Amino acid sequence: MFISHVCISVQDLDRSCAFYRDVMGFIPLTPPEHIPMLPDRPENAPETHYSYYGYDCGVQCFRLNKNAKANMAVMLVDPTDPNVGCIEIQCFTDPKTTYVEQNYITTGIKEICFSVKNLAELKEWEAKLKAAGVDMRTEIWDVGDGALRHPTILFHDPDGNILQLSCTSVE
Repeated sequence: MFISHVCISVQDLDRSCAFYRDVMGFIPLTPPEHIPMLPDRPENAPETHYSYYGYDCGVQCFRLNKNAKANMAVMLVDPTDPNVGCIEIQCFTDPKTTYVEQNYITTGIKEICFSVKNLAELKEWEAKLKAAGVDMRTEIWDVGDGALRHPTILFHDPDGNILQLSCTSVE
């Protein structure tokens, strides 16, 4: 079993797509577009599917809020690995997505962590993120010690969602 995808709610789809494409290096699989929500989708209307490595990367059909309207895009994290899922970026337009500050003392997903190969690559990412003006939550710091040590860094996407880069090799 592996994670199929993670859905991130944002306030500006174009801005977020640019961040995940240009800064994070993710590959767009779908164009940003309006996705009809149920029951707005006509009866028997075909669903639109996007596929990459045989992975079904998007269906124009959600059961989130029967009156909601949203724009979305799907981005592939690593095109070289068919076991790595996608990031689904959603921007609700009616009602509009609202900003909620992310913190660790409430329920819900707190961060999305991506692995890099080693400490040298993590340092390259830190420099790249800073050069891109990304809101950094931490500098590189060690989580754990001994055999469990893994350097990590936390930062925000344009909507304040917390992202993490981590490595298990300190060489």
